[in-house]
Amino acid sequence: MQIELSLRVMATLIETEKGGRQGPISASSYRPWCRVRDRDGSEVLIGMCEMRFDGVVAPGETSEGELVFAEAEPATRLLPVGTKFEFIEGLRSVASCEVLAARSTPPPKR
Repeated sequence: MQIELSLRVMATLIETEKGGRQGPISASSYRPWCRVRDRDGSEVLIGMCEMRFDGVVAPGETSEGELVFAEAEPATRLLPVGTKFEFIEGLRSVASCEVLAARSTPPPKR
């Protein structure tokens, strides 16, 4: 059985004028790549996730939400509480983020 990982995250979107997104992110269904540094300082990209913000977030704004991974690894190992990381789109960083809390659960029965 796969274990799903849900992280409570605070994200600050980079202002458009500073190279961030052109438009806002909706409250659901945003699927970013996460760029994090591992213990050795190497850059690691993690995908297969969905960010569910508490509301619409425009460039320059800060909001909390749930970052959900379909599989717990490698996010469990790379994103413990307190970790700072980025959302990226292509090669561009669009948000600076911090993990506030974590919860692992089995996926819902279908």
